[in-house]
Formats: sequence, C-alpha cells, structure tokens
Amino acid sequence: MSGGWRLILRERPPLPVEVGALNPETLANLSPAQLEHLPLVFGRRSIPLAELFRVEGGPGPRLVFAGGCERLDGIGRNLASGEILVDGNAGHEAAAGQGAGEIRIAGSVRDHAAMGMRGGVLSITGSAGAFLGAPPPGERLGMRGGLVTIGGNAGARAGDRMRRGMILISGDAGAACGARMVAGTIAVAGRLGALPGLRMRRGTLIAAGAPEGAPDTFADTGRADLTIIRLLARKLGTAAPWLEPLLRAAPLRRLAGDLAVDGKGEILLAET
Repeated sequence: MSGGWRLILRERPPLPVEVGALNPETLANLSPAQLEHLPLVFGRRSIPLAELFRVEGGPGPRLVFAGGCERLDGIGRNLASGEILVDGNAGHEAAAGQGAGEIRIAGSVRDHAAMGMRGGVLSITGSAGAFLGAPPPGERLGMRGGLVTIGGNAGARAGDRMRRGMILISGDAGAACGARMVAGTIAVAGRLGALPGLRMRRGTLIAAGAPEGAPDTFADTGRADLTIIRLLARKLGTAAPWLEPLLRAAPLRRLAGDLAVDGKGEILLAET
C-alpha cells in the first residue's frame, strides 16, 4: 500500500494532543492547505495542525506519523479503512474503536490501546501500558474483534472484559491479564502477573508461566493436548513466530475457571 499524507512532527509537544480525527479516510478530500489548518485539541485549546506537523504527500490509503511521541493520543481512533504507520511511540488510546485496516507503531504505547477495538490489525513493536483492549468509558465490553500484537510487555489488565479477537504479547503481561474476559484469546510468550484470569467467564489465556501456584479460584484439570491450539499457532506464525514453539511443549497444564463467577474460561501454561 502506497500513497498518502506524511505528517512530520516538528518537536515534542509540551502537552498531550488528540489526533484521533486524523486517518486516511477523513483526510482523503483535503488539500495541503486545508490539512495544515485542521484544528487539533491541545490541552484546553485548539491549534492548527501545522503548528505541530510539517505536511508532505497527498491523499491516499496510508497516513504516516514521522516522528512519534507519547503525547500523541488517539492515533488510529475508529479507523475503518487504510493504514496508519507511526515512526516512534504513541500516547493513550491508540487504535481505540478500530474497526478495520491496519495500524503499525514502531515504538511503545501508553494506556488503553485497542480500547473497544472491533476489527483490523494493531501491531506494536514495543510495549503497551495498562488496560490493553479494555472497554471504553461507560461500556460493558472491551475488545470485540481484531488482532493485536505486542513486541514487548503489556501492563496490568490486558484484555479486560474482552469479548472477541486475539492479543499476542511477546514479553510478559502485568497483573490481572484477562480479567473479566467474556471470550477471545490472549497468548503471552513470557509470564503472567498476579491474578491472571480474574473473574473471567470464558476465553483462553496461554502463557509460558504464571505466579507460583494456581489461582485460588481456578481448578487444575491436569494436562491438555489441544490440537486446535496447535493449528491456530501455525496460522499465526508470521504475526507471532514464538507461539508455535511455546505450544510445542504440549500437553499444557490447564486451569479452569474463574470458579468464583461460575466461569468456563481456561489458562493454559507451558511450564512444567
């Protein structure tokens, strides 16, 4: 995919900036001058886009943020088509509400990435903050579709209230990963933090290991050799090359729960 606007960050802004309105679809009919004058929320006021970015290129299916920054909030918000590339870090709520298309971030993101995500692909080469794939304010369900890949670690409560989709974490996951899950799959190449699967009802958590001992409200059902999981790993080999070797150690230790909420979820651990 080629062609599109290129936004070159002039300098790191002193305050967070909401850039969620910037995507290939909404910018498709703008001239360079119109784009430069587009207002951005900056603290308690708005500023023209040209104060923060130098504009290159033209309308197309791709939008590039050249020079990312942890103060750029909402990158890819509600993306419905096309591709967004970020050359660096991103702020809070990256890919919030994403429904389709692809977002690739060559850095780390702050909290609430993929919040309420409904589809598409989010790829982050670095780490993610807390509440990855969690519900938007006032809503009951978190991530409802799509694929998220994290090259580093994820913070606390990744996949909170997750309903559908897949999260692949190449590092470790923080506390309460998969908390209140309704469905979906989270795979972690490293170790889970404390209280994995807290109050989960359905869904699958896969990890290399977890805190010492099974969570009190999960039942250890012994070893499970699940062919469907192996097939899934092969299908996702490009997105997560570590997943198939992780599962090659099968049969996995299977924990069922969370029994405190009559849950039918599962945690699959490759540790011996």
